Amino acid sequence: MFDLAGQSSPGGVGWVWARTDLDTATVATARRELSSLLTTTGGVGTLLVYLGSECFVDLRGLRLLVEVAAQLRSQGGALAVVAPPYCLRQMVRLGRLEAQLPLLRTARQAASWARTHGSGDW
Repeated sequence: MFDLAGQSSPGGVGWVWARTDLDTATVATARRELSSLLTTTGGVGTLLVYLGSECFVDLRGLRLLVEVAAQLRSQGGALAVVAPPYCLRQMVRLGRLEAQLPLLRTARQAASWARTHGSGDW
């Protein structure tokens, strides 16, 4: 479901890539993998989730991302989605969820955002 692309240090910035859609069929597996990632890698302070334009996200996928973002915030961390697909951008805009789920269009924006919101080293 997700590939861990890198982590700066335990408690630092982690990058994950979604290998498939985040929808009704995959959200249970995605939830397990993200939960495992947050506990077994020494934890991440900031998580950047790359989806890309080809990924489909339905309401359950949106809910998962918002929940994980809230969990990280409650622990002093942050989550942002990098290269969000159009469907996710529309749901976030219509739901006015920008504050709960930051969407970043490029890796350059993600790096800048992680420097200001992250707890790790850059």
